[in-house]
Amino acid sequence: MPGDGSPLDPSAFDVRHLEAPMRAAGINTQKLAFRLLPSGQSQRTFTLLASSVDGEFVVRGAHSGGPPAAAIERELCIMQGLGASAVPIPRVVASCGSNAETGPFFLTEYVRGRRFKDPAMPGVGKADRRAMYADINRVLAALHNADYRAAGLARFERGHYLARHIDRWTHQFRSAGRASNEMEELSAWLSANLPLVDDVALVHRDFRIHNLVFHPTKPEVVAVLDWSLAMPGNPFAEIAYYCTCWRLLPGLWCGFAGSDIHTLGIPQERAFTEDYCQARGIQRISAWEFYLAYNFFRMAASLPALVAGAPADVAVTQSAVDLDLRVRQLAGLGWRSAQCSLAA
Repeated sequence: MPGDGSPLDPSAFDVRHLEAPMRAAGINTQKLAFRLLPSGQSQRTFTLLASSVDGEFVVRGAHSGGPPAAAIERELCIMQGLGASAVPIPRVVASCGSNAETGPFFLTEYVRGRRFKDPAMPGVGKADRRAMYADINRVLAALHNADYRAAGLARFERGHYLARHIDRWTHQFRSAGRASNEMEELSAWLSANLPLVDDVALVHRDFRIHNLVFHPTKPEVVAVLDWSLAMPGNPFAEIAYYCTCWRLLPGLWCGFAGSDIHTLGIPQERAFTEDYCQARGIQRISAWEFYLAYNFFRMAASLPALVAGAPADVAVTQSAVDLDLRVRQLAGLGWRSAQCSLAA
């Protein structure tokens, strides 16, 4: 098994169990090789690149001793349910249910294309960047317009989406041993100012530039990756999550605040949301600043856990002072949006 600096942990998964379902799917398993790929934000799943004489495939499974089988099974169901939609997702090739030797896993096609970590997309021309942002908008609207109930995904609804996540992130932040009056007050404000209607659509829950694959030469999204967090939830919270890019400095989080977005070809935040509303056939997004505050709170609350789970060479650069400063900055952006919401 060739490596790429990320050796495969044999305790996580026995790759011999892949051969039978791959052969059943008509894949020639001669010269089969694997390497570990990054799995996005989720620490519950692993991703392997499986190479055979018939091409390359992605394997998604659960870590040994990790989450229940339902985590992978839900991701598989959601990807299969979206297969006939306008959302570009990797095609599911084969799957295997849980058994005594291994948990459930599934294989998809490996989609090649351009990947970015920076939402400003360095190296891309202005016209292409403008078209790429239009296509990001199209894909996001298509996801939220997808009829998840008709696709058999209603069983993943949990209800009280916004309130439930505010409670979860508040507990997560406290459990990390952090103390912040700004965060406590922002949590209380969010809980007291929930929108009257909690809209529901299928949401990805980590719809960011790093989970999008663009065509090698065309300004088109050809795949949305990592559906491990997806579920029915609030679509306005999701588009606001992406739109935090407009308000975040690059050094604080994944954003381009302070950049000349006109020169870059990136639309204004308002234009981006208006195009989204038009694509979804809705008039406007009520309580827009609430959804932004909600996401800044989410980022601040998750930051200690993200730093703790980062590679050693990254984590050591995040001193306690730096971490507390970034939490305060994110909470401050949340409060700024909260004040705008109150003034609206």
